[in-house]
Amino acid sequence: MHLPRGSTGFWMAHDDPLPAFDPKDFTRLGYAIVQALGARIVKQDIHSQLARSYHVLIVQTEQTSWSLLGHTVHPIIASVTGIVDPYVDQRPFCDLPNLTAIAASFGVTSYPAAMLNHCVEETWLSNLAPVELREIRA
Repeated sequence: MHLPRGSTGFWMAHDDPLPAFDPKDFTRLGYAIVQALGARIVKQDIHSQLARSYHVLIVQTEQTSWSLLGHTVHPIIASVTGIVDPYVDQRPFCDLPNLTAIAASFGVTSYPAAMLNHCVEETWLSNLAPVELREIRA
């Protein structure tokens, strides 16, 4: 795995422009996922008030709640159990039923939780911009 440039959320104004994962596409994908799971969205943070690098949908089922995270730059999604609060805790990623297949039908990548919960390896960083490397190593 190689992290794409911009995946850390750090970049400089003079860097080449980054792509954008359209918030509307993330929302459409989120609704498809909650429909497939028989869940409901209880909160949206599409303009990324919680964190600059991802959009959030808080979702509930009868048994649990979880957060669907969509990267703001790259079409990548992930999920964590419970309600995410990036300023308080770092919850482990979780796998949702059919998440990978539904995401792929929208042209979006969903990595397995085992990979996302793994420590970042140095070889994954080869595509990052200098400012990203500086920030994550600080």
